[in-house]
Amino acid sequence: MPKDSTPSPSSLQCHCGLAFTRVENLRRHQRTHAQPALKCPSCPRTFTRPDGLKRHIGIHRPRSNATADGESDAVTPHTGTAPVSTPEVASHSSAQSLVSPPYVAGLQDTSSAMPMVGGSNLLDGPVGPPQPSNNAPALAYSGTQQAAHSVHSANHMLRDLLGQSLLVPGMASSNPLSWDTGPLWILQDQDPLDFLNVGTGATAVAGGDGSVPSLVHGGASPERVPPAPQSRVPSPPNPAASDNWPTNYQPRLPFVLGAEGHIEEVTKNPLHDPYLRRWEQFWIDDEIYDRVKSTLRPVLSILDPSGSFIMPSSLWTVNTLISLYFAQFYPQLPILHLPTFSPAKAPPLLIAGFMCIGAFLSKLPGARAFAVDLIELIRRTIGALFEMDSMNLRNAELIHVSLLTSFAALWSGHQRSFELGELSRGLIANLCRKVRLLDAPIDMRELIEHLSVSTVEQRWSFWIEAESRKRLGLAIHLLDMLFPLFFDTPAHLSHGEMVDTVLPCDERFWEAQTATEWVGLVGVALIPPAPLFCPTLTGILVPRSTDNPPPPVRYLNPFCQLIIVQALHHHIWEFRSQYAVYRSMGISVSIWQGEAHDRELSVGFAGHQVWLREALDSWHDVYYDEGDGPMHTAAKVLYHIGCMALRVQLRDLYKVAGKHGVNSSLSALPPLRRWAVTAEASVAVRHAIAALKVLDFPHPTDNIYGPTSAFISILCLGAFVAFSEQQGEINIELCELMGTSMPLTATDVFKAGTAYLASCKEWRISTALALVLAKMTEQDLSATP
Repeated sequence: MPKDSTPSPSSLQCHCGLAFTRVENLRRHQRTHAQPALKCPSCPRTFTRPDGLKRHIGIHRPRSNATADGESDAVTPHTGTAPVSTPEVASHSSAQSLVSPPYVAGLQDTSSAMPMVGGSNLLDGPVGPPQPSNNAPALAYSGTQQAAHSVHSANHMLRDLLGQSLLVPGMASSNPLSWDTGPLWILQDQDPLDFLNVGTGATAVAGGDGSVPSLVHGGASPERVPPAPQSRVPSPPNPAASDNWPTNYQPRLPFVLGAEGHIEEVTKNPLHDPYLRRWEQFWIDDEIYDRVKSTLRPVLSILDPSGSFIMPSSLWTVNTLISLYFAQFYPQLPILHLPTFSPAKAPPLLIAGFMCIGAFLSKLPGARAFAVDLIELIRRTIGALFEMDSMNLRNAELIHVSLLTSFAALWSGHQRSFELGELSRGLIANLCRKVRLLDAPIDMRELIEHLSVSTVEQRWSFWIEAESRKRLGLAIHLLDMLFPLFFDTPAHLSHGEMVDTVLPCDERFWEAQTATEWVGLVGVALIPPAPLFCPTLTGILVPRSTDNPPPPVRYLNPFCQLIIVQALHHHIWEFRSQYAVYRSMGISVSIWQGEAHDRELSVGFAGHQVWLREALDSWHDVYYDEGDGPMHTAAKVLYHIGCMALRVQLRDLYKVAGKHGVNSSLSALPPLRRWAVTAEASVAVRHAIAALKVLDFPHPTDNIYGPTSAFISILCLGAFVAFSEQQGEINIELCELMGTSMPLTATDVFKAGTAYLASCKEWRISTALALVLAKMTEQDLSATP
């Protein structure tokens, strides 16, 4: 039920006279005014939709000549039986082939640096602006104004592959039902509080001359709100609001590089910033930066022939982004061996991946738009390399770059990037399987074979390569497990494929600066000790009540602790899915719903739940410590999320939050009402509070697991407050956490969660999740029938 603070229709009114109650509906409507009209060739009438123009043209055409010789009378913005004058529509980038022709034959520029990937040249010649070949015939395609020229060359490098690819004409969607009526992911670089209206003094301001209203935060300048992007076809007037999640992406707008502006250059030398100066050894110079730009130039010349996208011109800006990667992201995913890493020897695409992650962590204006564009360039360049030579599929450095861009895309807060990040997750998992990154003993056997004939430096170098590959495979496993953990979808990699996987070694071995120091730490052992994945997980999973249970590994470093607790979520997701399947068949199970009709089935599910609860308790007793590092924080948060997931069906919380639409939301209310009055609900709520405290709520966090974990915790707390009748001490603890007074309502919880997620600006997915909670503040769950 909408609250009294809902804006009145007059406060959100278009200059054409239509009034709206939601900001996103107003913005969607405003784009209809910006769409060029489609003019009839036979009369002065204009239309905003191609199908309306098509029906109107049929009036002018004689009935006897409507169709002749089997020719269709269909009219599209590009082709048709009548010369319809329509605006030129840019081809959607996703409608083109993965690798489009760069027209790199016959180039004259010889000043470009030679990009290197894995020790080999990406291109065997310089890359310049696109020029058609004089000897190749142009191939015209319907619906495009650009001709594709075949390029012939004797080599099999990137220019051959790209030259043989052809542009695919873009097609404008005419389906009137393909509109994304859910909350939009923020498409511009603006303060999330401006868009969410959760701060102080957010008002809708309309110009006196009838200008388009905009949502402006109190104290913010109107110039900060960028113009609404234009749609290819106009939106239906005031579509009904829906609670689709931001992950339910439906493409509407063409993706254009540089359309959202450029990143603002850094005006202060990062050497003067102690926080950034620590990473000076990983900064790049002009020569390295030229290689990075040269590597991206072939794909950039295709996607952005007009030159709208601009790489940062100042090395201060580039090195600031690289420093942010090493300062904030690397401690959460330590794959590189920093003592031996050299930017001059690194692949240019890896440097570009550092810049991409650093841009998301930066507060520079335009940084997010730049990062989204850079994700697109890196993804397509890697795709070109994969298609150029299948050996690149086995290049661990390219897989590492794909992993970084996938993390950036999933946590970017950009709908299209998120969808492509979901797809790249499957690709990365298959590459991990193909390269056998998780089969660490193979590398260890090779290392042992080299011990007797190698020097200390060679032994150290070989071990570094083997350990880096192992850490890369486990990082891919962590990325894969994010989906059953937070997005309610299964993982691609199974634990059966990790029988031979070795966990990462301790950081003291990984951080050794020299081979001599490393050998001194290893001692008489051949290699640093590290436990196997499966025995370590088994020591946690086997119930303590069994005869002679295997003892748990008493000490694990933070990286291993995170891997093990996230592996438990694989089993938790299977348990939740099995429960959902039986409940969909009408079988009552007495975990959250009272007495069951089938006693044996009840005991089976209850036993499964108890088994997993004991596994989490074992992890807590052995590994839950007071460390405050990013991996300590992530592991402890995932422990509390796991305890919650065993006591409340997360799928019901997602449904109530509108992940599957309004009808599905209503169907999830009765199970949550029954859950809220059980003893399990109180335990789940206490773990939700503990998870928020670990994240230092209400202070923002840059932890990878922070936004999604906080979102799940807020949903659990809101449902409990809405449906529980006896809250007692929990309500008092909640009021202290939220900073509110008694009595506490579900709306208060969702408002506090919205403000918290909107403040976590490092990972922009938090803003998208804040939009979901903002919608939930408009309804009273306790009053919903």
